[in-house]
Amino acid sequence: MRYWNYPSEEVSNALETVDLRNCPEQRISAADRSICARPRTLMLPIGRNNAVKKYLLSADDCISLEEWDMELNDVLCSLRLKHKEVEVMIAT
Repeated sequence: MRYWNYPSEEVSNALETVDLRNCPEQRISAADRSICARPRTLMLPIGRNNAVKKYLLSADDCISLEEWDMELNDVLCSLRLKHKEVEVMIAT
């Protein structure tokens, strides 16, 4: 996944690319308000080199938050299923 600070920046290079395959959680969810005071923020933990970096993704409105939550969790689920299929193919 690539990201920018603002939608207007999408014409330039992304700030970073995040490999969702490295998310250690089964599901991502809203960030606790003690971590991020902004409402409508998802926390996306990504493991790398024995450490976990937490990305905070803020949505403009509740509908966008629900869409991001659903889409990102669907992608995570698909990646895990694909990974399991590859493990089964290697084991057989």
